[in-house]
Amino acid sequence: MSLLGNDQAWLVAAHLPTTPALEQRPHPEELLAGKHLLRRGKDGQALKDRGTYQRLACQLRDRLTEVRCILPELDRFARKLERFAGTAS
Repeated sequence: MSLLGNDQAWLVAAHLPTTPALEQRPHPEELLAGKHLLRRGKDGQALKDRGTYQRLACQLRDRLTEVRCILPELDRFARKLERFAGTAS
């Protein structure tokens, strides 16, 4: 289970064309595996290793402003982080 719930969908959005419906899609990591951005295990399931996710997250960071305009849950999450960062200093 994902800690953020939608983080896999957000990674997909940074690498593939998307719509707001992506956040409701079950198993968005399968889209990443289908585009060979994630490897598959012997059982055919997408492998979600930490190193690959860190690499994919760099692209999300670079496209965050653009992707936030498409995905409402990502925008809400980012706004919460921004509010917290503003009160933490």
